Amino acid sequence: MADVELQLADLLRPGFVADTPAGQLAQYPRYAKALDHRLERLPAQPGKDERAREQLEGLQAPLHAVLAERPFVRLSSEKIMTYAEMLQEFRVSLFAQQLGTARPVSAKRLARQWQDCEAWLAAHPR
Repeated sequence: MADVELQLADLLRPGFVADTPAGQLAQYPRYAKALDHRLERLPAQPGKDERAREQLEGLQAPLHAVLAERPFVRLSSEKIMTYAEMLQEFRVSLFAQQLGTARPVSAKRLARQWQDCEAWLAAHPR
């Protein structure tokens, strides 16, 4: 449940309507369906959910660390905004694959995107 709360806090963060691109906002109903599907299946498959959550946790950690230091960085970095969007799509692929994703996404693609984020962060230290 903590992961679900974390996802909702990120999606519905203060100012999300103004700072989320319209195309991404259009995906929110699908994200909500995926979340609902995850919660419905959780009692029957807690081990599967836990394994997926652990995989997701490792991919979220660097973004959360950066956002803790620079809460508005995704507004100035398309690369970081893309990474955050990819994480949401990855959630859909892990917990509600039948809904489909808006873009191809995998742990490897996320790792490559994070490398781009790190390069951007190095070039824009503050």
